[in-house]
Amino acid sequence: MKKKFPLMSVLMVLFIGSLVVAVYDHYYPLAHFKGDKIAAKIETSIPEFFDYGVLIDSTYCNDFFRFRINITKGHKGDYKIYDYKSVSILERDSASAKRKRVSEIKEHDLLVIRPVLRKVAVQDLLDKTASAKELLDYIDNKGKYDFYGPDYHLVIRATKLNNLSLNAYASQFSNIHPTNYGNSRTKTISGKEFLELEGMQTQPSVQSSVAFRLLGGENKNIKSYMLEMNDFALSIHLFYHTKEQEKILLELLQSLSFH
Repeated sequence: MKKKFPLMSVLMVLFIGSLVVAVYDHYYPLAHFKGDKIAAKIETSIPEFFDYGVLIDSTYCNDFFRFRINITKGHKGDYKIYDYKSVSILERDSASAKRKRVSEIKEHDLLVIRPVLRKVAVQDLLDKTASAKELLDYIDNKGKYDFYGPDYHLVIRATKLNNLSLNAYASQFSNIHPTNYGNSRTKTISGKEFLELEGMQTQPSVQSSVAFRLLGGENKNIKSYMLEMNDFALSIHLFYHTKEQEKILLELLQSLSFH
């Protein structure tokens, strides 16, 4: 004999079933829509073209990494606006510049801040001092500046990580000359946590080191700050000889702000 279900129980089962179907139909597409929106947002969060930045009223601004930094009096900022292809120096003012897509960038120095070499009028210097010592010192310092660069400078560099972690990148990092970095720390700059390392420039071989010193060269101290952003390592490097120079560079760094 078949067991009969009460009418109320049947109605209850049908009601619950229709409620489940209604909830599923309402929220399942919404969940996929949200997922698609999140995926689209991630895809479009990194701009298509790389930004080399712009210098406005002694302030360098970069929209790709969303930061700005001030260039104080007595210093100059060098930056590359575009990459030119098969265009001579004489034609660049009138030729169309070709931007690069983010995927094409491997490494790029965004900004170099260095002190301006003080210009000296030779005759005025001789008249003022009645001595050639200051003039000889100036000529010596100018020669070193032209050959080795300034005694101190700041470099902001972008390097594509290519799925490499920031710590792994820092462990194999090399500057203009290789460095011997010590233990890393962290430092907060403008609300961002940077990896901080310290070291000193080294020459690639004993022979080059000897030649470097014989010609009057001196290895610089290096303080580096690294941050991962937009699949790049954004690196800020301070090169200096003395504590006074380090202080000037750290003051420059204090004007760095993200937006």
